[in-house]
Amino acid sequence: MLMVILGAGASYDSSPDYPPSHVLPARPPLANELFHQRYLRFRTEFPQFLGLLAELVPKPGRSIEDALQRLQHDGRTNPARVTQLTAIRYYLRSLLESTARDWLSVNGDHTTYNNLLEQIQNHREDEESVCLVTFNYDTLLESALRKQCGMSFDVVPDYVSHPQFKLFKLHGSTNWGRLVTSAPTRLGGTWKPEDVISSAHLFTISDQYATYDGYVGQLFPAIAIPVTEKQVFECPSDHVGQLRELIPQVTKVLTIGWRGTESHFLSLLHDHYGRSGHGPITVVTVAGTEEEAEQTLQNLRKTAMGIGEHVALAGFSDTIGDRKLDGFFAR
Repeated sequence: MLMVILGAGASYDSSPDYPPSHVLPARPPLANELFHQRYLRFRTEFPQFLGLLAELVPKPGRSIEDALQRLQHDGRTNPARVTQLTAIRYYLRSLLESTARDWLSVNGDHTTYNNLLEQIQNHREDEESVCLVTFNYDTLLESALRKQCGMSFDVVPDYVSHPQFKLFKLHGSTNWGRLVTSAPTRLGGTWKPEDVISSAHLFTISDQYATYDGYVGQLFPAIAIPVTEKQVFECPSDHVGQLRELIPQVTKVLTIGWRGTESHFLSLLHDHYGRSGHGPITVVTVAGTEEEAEQTLQNLRKTAMGIGEHVALAGFSDTIGDRKLDGFFAR
């Protein structure tokens, strides 16, 4: 089985026409660009977190994940932090939903994700399953899966119900929300984002997920705050359970634009790959540079995957455009 692991770098470099060096407002941001000044209109949409900008704006050597980790820790005892972090969830959903839509428009509704899936299908045997794991909130991969594989994503179970292609969005999605168990009575039956943000500490959020298009009612954005020490996944528990069952069947791993720093996912690989009875895993890592791809490989070595043959490549669109993965997919 092939497992493809995708991070923010994949969406960032997902245009056949516009390489990463080409600056475009619609380009999906990397983690350290999430609060960049070019997204001012989204900042002003959710002003409740603007007091944190000094910690969140991108600067050399400043990790967004580290900053948000500190703020999330504050939220354990400070209701004001809960309000600000809830505003950030709404901000991320609005920003990334908009940039994904604009990015598809700029690229004629076709991204490198489409080409990736086409190349996988070109070599995939009829019964071979493909496990797609993404840490991105955007829906660019869903758009490609609709076109290339005829998949639909009307409800959350659709993500893992296709016989060959399983999509696991471990950090949530811009089109997902969690059902609300209880809300302040003064708000009545309907509320706006600003109502949820201002009273976030008074809401009870369930572990049930729904798509915004497939649910009539109020939802809380199902988006994981990007922190360094995530303890849980922002997706249904049955998705995680199915992923656990698939991991031991994986014989090939391709990572694209993923740094391999999610310790909770690395632990999942470590804990469940030991049940596999087959030989070493063939691994290809793709990142912005070969050095970054090598670092991802080193992070994967911390698991018990038993890495055998491996290759580190630079550039998602360049790798796909030059058909550098044909031999890997055909293996």
